[in-house]
Amino acid sequence: MRRTATAILGIAFVTGAGCATGPKRPAVPAMRPPAAAAAAAAATTRPTAKADLTLDQIEPRPVLATPAASTRAGVTRPASTAPATQASERAPLEAIALFAQGRDAMLQGQRYTAINLFEKAIKLDPGSYELRYWLAQASSGAGMPQEPALAAYESAAAIDPDHIQVHSELGRLYLAKNDLPKAIHHLRLALQTTDYNVADSAAAVGDFYLAKALQQAGYDRAALDTYGSLIDRLQAGGLQTRGTPELSYLVQHPEGLFVQVGELCERRGFRDDGIRLYRAAVERKPDDFSYHAHLVRALVAAGKRDEATRRATELVSKFKASPDALALLKQTYANAGGDEAVARELGRIYRDRPGDRTVLYALVDVLSGTGRTEQAKQLLADAARTTRYETELVRRLFKLHDAAGDVAGAGRLLVEALAARPDNARDLAPLWAQLLRPWRKNHLTVSRLQAIQVPPSAQAAKLFWVSELARIWNREALSRSSLEQAVKQVPPFPPAYRALLGRYWQRADWDAPQKVSASEQLVASVERHGDAALAAELRGLTLMNQNEPAKAAVQFAAAREAGGDSADLRLTYAAALQGAGEPARSQQVLWKLTADAPTCEEAYLRLFREYLGQQDAEQAIRVLNAWLANDPSSTNAKLLLATVRTQAGQADVAERILLDLFEREPDNGDVLASLNALYGETGRIEQWIGKLEAQRTAHPENRTVVEQLVLLYAAQKRLPEATRTLDGVRPAVARDPDLLYYLASLYTRIGEKQASEQVLEQVVALDPEHAPACNDLGYAWAEEGRNLARAEALVRTAVHKEPDNQSYLDSLGWVLYKRGQYREARAALEEAIGAAALPDPVVLDHLGDTLYRLDLRGDATAQWKRSQERLGRAAAPAAAGAGGNDAPPPEAGETGRLRLQLQQKIRQAESGQPVTVAPVASEPTKQAKN
Repeated sequence: MRRTATAILGIAFVTGAGCATGPKRPAVPAMRPPAAAAAAAAATTRPTAKADLTLDQIEPRPVLATPAASTRAGVTRPASTAPATQASERAPLEAIALFAQGRDAMLQGQRYTAINLFEKAIKLDPGSYELRYWLAQASSGAGMPQEPALAAYESAAAIDPDHIQVHSELGRLYLAKNDLPKAIHHLRLALQTTDYNVADSAAAVGDFYLAKALQQAGYDRAALDTYGSLIDRLQAGGLQTRGTPELSYLVQHPEGLFVQVGELCERRGFRDDGIRLYRAAVERKPDDFSYHAHLVRALVAAGKRDEATRRATELVSKFKASPDALALLKQTYANAGGDEAVARELGRIYRDRPGDRTVLYALVDVLSGTGRTEQAKQLLADAARTTRYETELVRRLFKLHDAAGDVAGAGRLLVEALAARPDNARDLAPLWAQLLRPWRKNHLTVSRLQAIQVPPSAQAAKLFWVSELARIWNREALSRSSLEQAVKQVPPFPPAYRALLGRYWQRADWDAPQKVSASEQLVASVERHGDAALAAELRGLTLMNQNEPAKAAVQFAAAREAGGDSADLRLTYAAALQGAGEPARSQQVLWKLTADAPTCEEAYLRLFREYLGQQDAEQAIRVLNAWLANDPSSTNAKLLLATVRTQAGQADVAERILLDLFEREPDNGDVLASLNALYGETGRIEQWIGKLEAQRTAHPENRTVVEQLVLLYAAQKRLPEATRTLDGVRPAVARDPDLLYYLASLYTRIGEKQASEQVLEQVVALDPEHAPACNDLGYAWAEEGRNLARAEALVRTAVHKEPDNQSYLDSLGWVLYKRGQYREARAALEEAIGAAALPDPVVLDHLGDTLYRLDLRGDATAQWKRSQERLGRAAAPAAAGAGGNDAPPPEAGETGRLRLQLQQKIRQAESGQPVTVAPVASEPTKQAKN
């Protein structure tokens, strides 16, 4: 007899795959509907609402057929399928043999072989229920089309309908197709079979699918009654779960069922019963936020606000102030003071627990979300100072400065954070990079950084960041001098020493003894200040640059023993061990670093690459999983995960990961590049362009998306669309020199030189001292030999602003060259080269042409060869006698053209011929002669 919702769920679950005993499951208190609902259930009048119908009241009511049948050897078939001359006959032996072979093929996982064998057997014995049923079983499974299985099950049911399994399978398949009427029809027939009252396991599966189908169809009361029957069976225990994964999951994980039934209870007005079910789900699986959320919302709906707010507040701490936990807290307070009440409650908790970071972060999010950003900043700043600028606090405070466009505040924060924790340079680098993005409305420049006021204790950190920024902007002299000032600060600032030593070993104008001598002077300076750990580390770095990894490892180990513990030291120690042939020790150092500094991305990347190099994919995946677990917000970890999924043939999974990142960080160039690669590899680049266009339409300020679109259109030779995209941006940035300058660079990249020049003139009109625009416009005119007087004035403006900028000095030299002022040009170009550790090949070529004009043929040839050396040696000619066209294809772009020009100049010079150098303004179309 089936039980109704008026008397179910007073149960305690037991486990077991066929066992009636086992550990007790959490009890679910008995449910009792309100008196009014009970009275309604007892009423004799038929309900009119679909949701109020009992199962027996749902029309049409199916009736299980009982056709006349002939049975033989356990095989039942309708009499109409038997030969007219025989009332019963045994199945053909060949059909039985084929059936046995088919079952064996299924056990071997050979589904298509089994299907073929069953189909052959059916031709010999068309009236066999078993053959039709097992054909359906073989036709079911992941990746298999549903229609053949449905047809086979329907044929089996027509032959012998009194089988619970066949109706349950039909119901399951129709449910998967969302054909609810047919699913409910067959599952109701399953209830009428003989097996339903004797085969508890099969009956439980039938109940589960029927309840699910009824719930989806809107038959709430009928679904609740059916869930009651299912829970009765689960409570009784003794269910055979082997071979029935749905039932096994229900027995082992009933919490999902609790929630389903709880939702129905709430819908029917049985709120207390729903709350009890949600509590049981939470007790079963306390780490699942969704179950907690169901309980909190049910408590609010039942008017139990005190418990709801207490639980919602506890969840903020438990789930580390996740967006979902914070949203739930706001919902809980929506009608009880709103965000103001949430802020007061979180403030009270934070005062009681000032060390609870999750509560602080939640409070900051609420304050900043309601316009009280300054109060939020102050809270984070106070906590940051108290903790000596803990990385996560810095990240969150940086985000507030960044969102407000406060570049100076963000820059000051990073300087002070590095000063407090010099070992955190790697953690701060991604934040630093955000301030430098050229499309930002007010990105950080060298002059802006230099103008930021910091306390004396942070001066070395500021000089270090100035050096890094100057290097990015090609101001080698300023970069090096900033480091030289930084290493004079007391106490020693390790990042500056490491960076300066690295610059020493990059200098092309020093030989090895000079580099060693300068490095030893740095070591001596550190030792005078008593920092033995840093001194040993610098010795190790010097040895690494001399390709002595084993000796370097000894020094790094000494630095560790002396107290050195920075991520930089440990990473270089691991690299030295790897270079010395000790990969196991190297990996041990890196694993320890990931444990001590869970956000050190370089450690995970190195481990991942080392294991891949050893072809140990299992260990590589272990590294990635550890990275994701230790730093779940890491964009780079998720990008790597997407790459792994793609290579494993799971492009759909990779796409979901990347699109989630795209939604969170639509201006992250690495995310966009990964999506571009994925859609390109899967032949769906137009789909990607559509997503970019949608993002650009919604957020026209997203310059990274604009750049990606423009480059995609250019790559496809769709220059009108690329130009249209850029033209659409121009009005929005018409008053911002920095963004206009970035736009000009994009026009240049797609070959629209005239548009680029127009935009650069617009920039200079807005800001006559905009150094990059002055330089680029002046150089462009110099290359074409026009407007040279104004070009010189523009470039001199740029050089005045940044007198050590190699690019600007080169531009000045080139303008002077074009004007025929070769001696002045030579001075500017030699100054540009002298300021650079690794001179630009183009600058060397320009100097060569200038020296040639001064009739210094040998010096000119030396510079051209030096330029060629910087480019890398030309490809070796094809082997003699190889036959055919074996030479490598010519290089494209500026590098390829320069390489060919250098080859021609050197060949002409060495053979005594006149050299074809760049023309000057007075001879724009004529080859220069000796």
